[in-house]
Amino acid sequence: MIDAAPLHQGADLFLPLLEKWTAMEDYEPVDGLNLAEGLARLGSQAALSAIERRLKQVLGSNDIDLLDSDTAAHVGHALTTLR
Repeated sequence: MIDAAPLHQGADLFLPLLEKWTAMEDYEPVDGLNLAEGLARLGSQAALSAIERRLKQVLGSNDIDLLDSDTAAHVGHALTTLR
């Protein structure tokens, strides 16, 4: 079994900046979802709470192809993180 490595000691210094970037609304729906999901995995509660909203944006977008493996993977990762 592979254990996850702890975060770098300096990661806490960048979380506020990454949270600010994640809160911006100028991303494509899948990109915003991917950013929020990744930041939530780093421990950001703000990003974790944004995943549901971002997921709804993705699923409500007419430009999203859920048959695309990358898009489906992003949606799946977000659902796993929320669960």
